[in-house]
Amino acid sequence: MSQEGFLRQESASSKDYQTHRTPQRLLGWQTPRDRSSRRQQSGGSGGRPPRFQHGHHGDHRPSEHFSSNRKRSLDVSRQRSRDNYHRPVRNRWDRQGSRDRYARADDDAFDEDDNTSSSDEENPRGQFTGQPGCLLENRYEYMNDLGKGTFGKVIACYDRVRQRTCAVKVVRAVARYLSSARIEGDMLERVNDAEDRYYRDLRESRCVRMFRRFQFQGHECLVFEQLGPSLLNEQERIKYKPFDMRVIRIVSRQLLEALQFLHERANIVHTDVKMENVLFVHSSIPDCSQPPHDLADRYNVKLIDFGGATFHSSQNDGTINTRQYRAPEVILQLGWDYPSDIWGAGALMMEIFLGDLLFQSNQVSEHLALMERVRGHRFPEGMRRASERNTPDHFFDRKGRVIWPRDAESLANIRGTRSLNNQIFRHRTDVNQSALNDFYEVVWGLLDLDPKRRFRAREALSCPFFRVY
Repeated sequence: MSQEGFLRQESASSKDYQTHRTPQRLLGWQTPRDRSSRRQQSGGSGGRPPRFQHGHHGDHRPSEHFSSNRKRSLDVSRQRSRDNYHRPVRNRWDRQGSRDRYARADDDAFDEDDNTSSSDEENPRGQFTGQPGCLLENRYEYMNDLGKGTFGKVIACYDRVRQRTCAVKVVRAVARYLSSARIEGDMLERVNDAEDRYYRDLRESRCVRMFRRFQFQGHECLVFEQLGPSLLNEQERIKYKPFDMRVIRIVSRQLLEALQFLHERANIVHTDVKMENVLFVHSSIPDCSQPPHDLADRYNVKLIDFGGATFHSSQNDGTINTRQYRAPEVILQLGWDYPSDIWGAGALMMEIFLGDLLFQSNQVSEHLALMERVRGHRFPEGMRRASERNTPDHFFDRKGRVIWPRDAESLANIRGTRSLNNQIFRHRTDVNQSALNDFYEVVWGLLDLDPKRRFRAREALSCPFFRVY
């Protein structure tokens, strides 16, 4: 792509935003315009990113009224049970310890609300108590554990009928987890049916395949194809080294293909795109930081965990996503749809590119400030005004800048955050300039603050970065 394309500035006018609500469309606070006409008005480049960082505002003091609203801001971000995956990370060299510590805190938070019966003394917290060697439904032989979480555990089983190994997700016998598992089963049946209907050839949806589901001893059980480690597991294994650019290209392409399928064929919003929910197909893969010359299909991935998925036609509001992958329209309570998944994909791509989280935040105002710093410019005026109408919390000052938090740790984190182009072009000296330019173009479009201008999965896949595959 030419250098001229990167030098073009974004053109975003407040006239592009309308204030009336259209629930069935992209967002509740605006009406999307035709993309082609908008590109013509902006000079033909549309969402092409600028090559260098825009000037950003300096430090500024938060307004006095913020402290009284801080508690409410934090409470809003915890209003849904599946959102209890907050893992604020400060020290990049101690990410695993931070993740484990907050995962345990989340598990305890769940258990405080569990209205379980007195039988929990014999079956703590409703967990599955079966041991390796036992049979589930006289068909699935329990072999070993694959993983566990607040929802329950995933175990490897041998299917005596189909004579193959599979993964069985055994959900805790607690009402809210059972309800979530039923929703996940319904969503996966829809996804699998859509895959059978549209992809009868060799193509795949890149979404996990569910074979069947059943109930066993009060537990909801979902039977899946057995996959390999997650992106997070692999990143931990290679000690948080950045992935090789060839691996990034494969993983990113297949993740976007999964989202394109969900959005265009199944009309589903995943709502929880993150490292833990993207699994390699093969159980044993080479080092992602130093892959072999012949990649073949060793790094194929699939998207999992549809427990929080929802339909496009639903009234989409409330808080979704794990904090570090949460889109700005979700934080500002403007309503959300497909673009929230796209933002998560962009944050994930940057994480495997850097070997570290892109947004390391512990509170709403800090997160918004980090987004502003990474993008290098302020939030669009229409989003700021809509946020003031939809929430009692004030995130912006009179000049349209994000109100920064007061604590020293957050301020140091914000001031130390570099712009997106700075992180991409100065972080990886092992990648040639052309590949960095193409990667930057994709990520810039995926991480647009304005969901109306943000890339769709199909648009991102048409970028030059994915043409070398």
